[in-house]
Amino acid sequence: MYLRLIFFLLLVAAFAACSSQAVVTKSPADTSQGNATARNIYAQILRQSAMPLQAIETLEGDADIHFQSPQLTQSLGCRIRVRRPSASPQSASQTVGIQITGSLLFFTVLDAMITPDSIFAHNLVSGTLVLGKNEPDNLRKVTGITAGFPQMLDAFIGLPALAVSDSLMSRLQEVKSENGKLTYTFVSGKEAQKFILDSAATRTESIRLIDSLGQTRILMNFRKFVEVRSPQASLMLPQEIELVAYQYKPAGEVVTQQVVIEYGERQLNNPNFSFTFRRPQAAKTRRLEDLQSLF
Repeated sequence: MYLRLIFFLLLVAAFAACSSQAVVTKSPADTSQGNATARNIYAQILRQSAMPLQAIETLEGDADIHFQSPQLTQSLGCRIRVRRPSASPQSASQTVGIQITGSLLFFTVLDAMITPDSIFAHNLVSGTLVLGKNEPDNLRKVTGITAGFPQMLDAFIGLPALAVSDSLMSRLQEVKSENGKLTYTFVSGKEAQKFILDSAATRTESIRLIDSLGQTRILMNFRKFVEVRSPQASLMLPQEIELVAYQYKPAGEVVTQQVVIEYGERQLNNPNFSFTFRRPQAAKTRRLEDLQSLF
């Protein structure tokens, strides 16, 4: 069950990564104001929402992670470590990645490390190590979503951001403003991705993936923003990250899987930051490439 949990955590990151790429294949409609000036304003708001990421190189913190599905209800205390790419020459040689170490009753039960080229998930209870290449096919196999690694890092930090460009904004379908929120809608094939931003705070509060039938497939919420200090800045980060995946059965039944990450204390840009993952030598090895979908 711990491997199932760790791969659902990958789903959290993969969804944000997929959405942040916002690849659009449908001919765009006008924005709500229907002109280039409006698109420029909306693009600037998106850029502002991503600005706090520029001040973050590493994050390390404790979190309670709660997982619930029809088959499993589980909570784990986890240590999450994230290192983003840095333009600093001093950090250029440092490993970029995500490490998740999970504990139950003070015993470590899982340890996972995701780097730009590899995925390792070690279940210490069963003595099993799942490993494979960090590539879209593998992430799609375990999450059902095509992901990009840089955005995965930002998802665990809690600040998913779009890579804003003229091409992206020209493909924006619409933007709606209501109750202090801006909802951006991008269309990818027959699906839509919606980004809901707090217009005053210019930060992402919700992301929604909608299928061709108008049904929500995945919902991600960022809640309870609190101040987190770094040596360089003070930033507002969500204390709670929630992701719900929906599966619609033919008979009308809706099956959900939910994960909630509740952060406690976090450190940003700790000069002594390091990853502690070590590949186990005696564990039973399973190749990610040989596995079927876990969900």
